[in-house]
Amino acid sequence: MAGTIADSGTAVADITATSACRTESDSEYSGTVTAKATFTCGTTGTAAANGTADDAAKIQAKEEITLRGNRYSVDRLIGNGGEAEVYVVSSAKGNFALKLYRRGNGVSKDILKRLERLKGKAAIVDILETGSVNVGGEDRGYVLMPLCKDGSVAAYDLRKNAAAILQVTAMIARNLSELHKVGLLHKDIKPENILYTDKASGLVVLSDFGIADVLGDDGSVNTPQSRTVIYAAPELYANTTRIGDVTYAIMTAASDYYALGMSVLSMWMGDSEFRKKEPELVKLKIQGKLPVPDDMPEPLRTITRGLLIGKPENRWSYEEIRRTLEGENIPVVEDAEILRIVFDSGKNKIAHTAKELAQFMMEDQALGTAYLYKGKISGWISRVMPEMEVKLNDIVERIYPKNQLAGLYAAALALDPQLPFYNRKGNVCVNVNKLLNGDGGFGSSLGDRSNPVYLYSEVRLGKKETDGIYSRTCAALKDSFGYAKSVIVWGIYDRKYFRTLQGKKTGKEEKFTEVDCYNITDVVRFCSEYRVVADEDKQFLCSLGFAEMVRVFSEKDADRLIQVRKGIKDYEMLYRLVIQTINPAADISLITDPKDPNYAMDGESIGLLVNVAFCAFRCVFDSERDKMYKEWYSDINPYSGICPASLADLLLKSFQGDYKDSYLHKFFLSKGDMFAAQDKWVAYCTDYDSADNVGKSGPYNEDIAMMKAAEGLADGAQFYFPASGETVYYLDDLKKIKKDEICEALDFYALDAWLAVKLQENPKRDLSKRLTYERFTVKYLKLIGKYDKDDENFKRYNEATTAVGWHQLPPPVLLLGLLEKIAAVALWLIPCLAMLFMLVIGAIDYPVLDNVGKSVYWVWGGGIAFPLLLNLFFYNRSYDRNLFTYIFRFIILTVAVYFLCKWFLGKYIIYVTIAAVAAAIVWFAKQMFSRDEGASELRKMWNPDEDQTILEPLHYAFNPSEDKFVSSLFANEKFFRSKYLKSLLHKLKHLVLAAMTTFLLLFPVAVIPRISDTEKITENHPKIGNTINKITEKVHENVSEVRKDEQK
Repeated sequence: MAGTIADSGTAVADITATSACRTESDSEYSGTVTAKATFTCGTTGTAAANGTADDAAKIQAKEEITLRGNRYSVDRLIGNGGEAEVYVVSSAKGNFALKLYRRGNGVSKDILKRLERLKGKAAIVDILETGSVNVGGEDRGYVLMPLCKDGSVAAYDLRKNAAAILQVTAMIARNLSELHKVGLLHKDIKPENILYTDKASGLVVLSDFGIADVLGDDGSVNTPQSRTVIYAAPELYANTTRIGDVTYAIMTAASDYYALGMSVLSMWMGDSEFRKKEPELVKLKIQGKLPVPDDMPEPLRTITRGLLIGKPENRWSYEEIRRTLEGENIPVVEDAEILRIVFDSGKNKIAHTAKELAQFMMEDQALGTAYLYKGKISGWISRVMPEMEVKLNDIVERIYPKNQLAGLYAAALALDPQLPFYNRKGNVCVNVNKLLNGDGGFGSSLGDRSNPVYLYSEVRLGKKETDGIYSRTCAALKDSFGYAKSVIVWGIYDRKYFRTLQGKKTGKEEKFTEVDCYNITDVVRFCSEYRVVADEDKQFLCSLGFAEMVRVFSEKDADRLIQVRKGIKDYEMLYRLVIQTINPAADISLITDPKDPNYAMDGESIGLLVNVAFCAFRCVFDSERDKMYKEWYSDINPYSGICPASLADLLLKSFQGDYKDSYLHKFFLSKGDMFAAQDKWVAYCTDYDSADNVGKSGPYNEDIAMMKAAEGLADGAQFYFPASGETVYYLDDLKKIKKDEICEALDFYALDAWLAVKLQENPKRDLSKRLTYERFTVKYLKLIGKYDKDDENFKRYNEATTAVGWHQLPPPVLLLGLLEKIAAVALWLIPCLAMLFMLVIGAIDYPVLDNVGKSVYWVWGGGIAFPLLLNLFFYNRSYDRNLFTYIFRFIILTVAVYFLCKWFLGKYIIYVTIAAVAAAIVWFAKQMFSRDEGASELRKMWNPDEDQTILEPLHYAFNPSEDKFVSSLFANEKFFRSKYLKSLLHKLKHLVLAAMTTFLLLFPVAVIPRISDTEKITENHPKIGNTINKITEKVHENVSEVRKDEQK
């Protein structure tokens, strides 16, 4: 009894592995070629049979060979067969395998193109480069591949190692499925052509496609009987045709799977056992009696039996292996004629196999449904296929009891997992696309999980994968770009399916060229070569349908595309981002050739494109988007060959609205850190609400931001004058442009934005010093005014500067303060100083007064008390009090002073008088000569600062919401003038009071004995006497004037 494998999940887990191969170098390529591979042709599979292998070698170790401009050093020869030689070559990128074909050999372009579709899927050895090279004067075809050191499966002893063999079998079955999907038949499956990409993990790929062939539309190929005998399928010996010396046989995909089964036996037993019994082996194959060892554990033994079924139509493929590894019980039908079911006697339809029964059910779906749901089919197969009876009953009774159409397809697929695509009318469809569309298709109910399309998918891909396709299809049904059918088509992926894209290499071509794209490489190449893409195809590239197409070749890229799509509704933007996501070499215009003069993959070239978009939109097409799209390729546009209108529009929109949602920002992000500095710069330019931009004393808008970005990214921004066709780069270049054309550009073409960038917004200019930006803004306005004096901003600036200039004259009101101070000196200060001087002289001559009469005390005391009380009355603002109160106070104070003088103060009244006069002088001097409130502010208006002559006029010039210019220079003039006049009026009151106080103090001075006797003073001090007389006369005059003023 056969044993079992303890952990069969290993093969299941690795069956869809797509990891990159481990090579000798850190090359960016994936895939492998083994150092121990042999390249065979002929019935024996040996190169020596040809006798020409050694003679054909043309290059030696240490020689150099140049392939497409890249130099490689030849290290050693590792394979030498009748078809080709294989060398290890090395370059700066690492080590590679170079296969040089002999004359008359090589892989056809059709096969190479199909193999390229499998690149990156870890199914085959990746082909990095193909071409022709001259070796020893002979042109020889070549294929360049990465080199891997782990070698082929044949190099390792795997005998009795069931787990390793099962893993290899599962992965090669999956790889064959991928190969057959692109329409290729390998024809030489054997352990020598199964290569380890990483022996440690057990990952394997297929190699050596020297005798591979293209499958016809019917899935077969009539091919020369080239094979390695041990692994050849039995059909290669039956139904053969001989033409001349060549024997031809019909081969199908099943032939490759039979060879895989033989490879399993070879790995389990060792190929030496087979080589001893080749004649007997051929006979056993034809008879269908090839034994499978009983000691081979499950499920490896069942899989091997399935792969070695004699009839190709019953032979297992990847689907049966996958389902078996997932735990499903798949019968091994070794006898082709186990049934005899009369399905339709009238049409002589007699089913001998489950496959024929499924075919008849599809061709006559009404009859098939009736048989199925009445239990006829279950009854027919119950004796020979009891497990199938259970499955069909489950379909009818539990899974689809009401949905008979789904039940019919599910039953037919259970009977024949390789059932062709049948539509509702019973016609075979060549692919899933045909099954979905046209008469009898299933494209109208994609939201129904029981749609037969999903049943086909479940059999071919499994339930888990189909659930994913269904989920993605439902998402596509709700998606704005649609293409839900494409999700299914590419999800199931038929090798014959492709997408036709329409494009023009130049916008001046009248008709679109149709290009069939079979894979992502084709799509990328198309978008690079065709600058104008049909809108319908752009929308397809934005859809989940295209994401599914990408998923066929790269799951990772597909997931990235779905992330890129989020939140983007503009297909012009999205389709570019999609292509750039799957092709990092694509520039902002989707060009991939660095030699293209318009290739933009650095900051300078992108800055030029931003500049082009500005000039085209503003100058050529008068800021009209519709006109730009319609006439982009007309003769009036000098930029038509640089980029399409749609790209120019996307660049314009990148400076309108939120930059984070723009195409330019997302393009920068798609390139990683490559454009981090440029992205940061443009983000700064478009941050219109930043403190830098909001607080500017000059203009800043989208046009200036766009020109500023171009100036910073490129070497310098340019401006185009459409009338003359001139392009200017510097301000001095304006001299060659007519004044009328400059005026027109200022009015209609946003020339002011270019001028701003050349002056105050120039990123190359140092604006760190205070008011540097503002001074260049003034130059900007004056330059605009030079050409257009009616410019609104220029006129407002002139209005403001004129107002500031006129107000630089000193305010006349300040003269009043000067006059008031002169009056104070004449009417109060000089008399007071004269009295003080006379008192001081008197005190010197008569330090003590011994003969003062008592009556003098009354007059002197009242003369001192009265001015004191008068000042208290006014300064305390006691106007509301009774006058008699102050008369009473005057009497009391006078009496008090009298007695003080009588008792002890009489001798010293001169000193008291000096103190009273000095106190009056100090007090009133403090009041009269203090700072006039508002005067300093009014004086500042004589000399305005730069804020008032530059900043404020600029602010007014660029803020049209302000109807009238109001400078801080004189905005508060009325307030300070009023404050100043109130201060003068207040001092005038002090002046009057000071004059009165001075007059009143004359009385106590006059009554002081000896001091009033001027004659004695004159005698003792003649000079002082004369001075006192003059001062006295002057005081009398002043007193007279004061009295007149008081009367007035």
